[in-house]
Amino acid sequence: TVIVQETKRRYKQGQRIETLRPPSYAIHVGETYIMTMAFPYETYDLINQCNEEAPLVAAWSGDGLHFILKDKATFEKLFLTTKYASFIKQLNNYGFTKINSKLEELGQIVLRGEEHFKHINFRRGQRDLCKDVRRAKALPRKPAEQDEYSRENKRLKSDNKRLILENSRQADKIRRLAAEIEHMKEKNSNLNVICDRQGGKFAIDSRSGNGDGMPSQAATSTMAVPTTIEYYALSFPAA
Repeated sequence: TVIVQETKRRYKQGQRIETLRPPSYAIHVGETYIMTMAFPYETYDLINQCNEEAPLVAAWSGDGLHFILKDKATFEKLFLTTKYASFIKQLNNYGFTKINSKLEELGQIVLRGEEHFKHINFRRGQRDLCKDVRRAKALPRKPAEQDEYSRENKRLKSDNKRLILENSRQADKIRRLAAEIEHMKEKNSNLNVICDRQGGKFAIDSRSGNGDGMPSQAATSTMAVPTTIEYYALSFPAA
């Protein structure tokens, strides 16, 4: 509620005080007008007007404790100066509650397309209660908390980039190891072929100190034993 010294304001505007009337939503207390927010009063007058002139568009409920919007398109076209969605948003801002579901739970009939809204201080025949229909205060912002969220968000983005890069490096390493394994398999296969051609097979001992596999035993053969046995060592590339 904004307190305004109405006579002082009008005097500054050069207007004759006795010829002016305060707005319909102003409450006169002594020489001071208490200027309340206009929306509740304007909405009250609007619902009253519709209830008398166009009850099929909008009207009070039977008990007068809430109002009903019946024809949204006509209501917006003929009675509103804003969009219907903006009007509903204002109702929500001032604490009005849509009670369609609650009425249905109580067994009352709610026609398709109707919207029922209620506020404890918005009743038929009690316009003075509109002074207690007030706009909800916005939650105060907390700069420190917002800064903390911003820092945390930046940190998470940085960690995510780092993990993606690390995952790429590990994938490259796995591909290199797989290629080396295939290369060693191919060399081992070639060694077995060479050993077969020499008339014997050699078991490869991978426990040699220098890392090179050494043949541990020549396979017996019915063929004549050669005077010279050539040993073939398998070299593995360093990991």
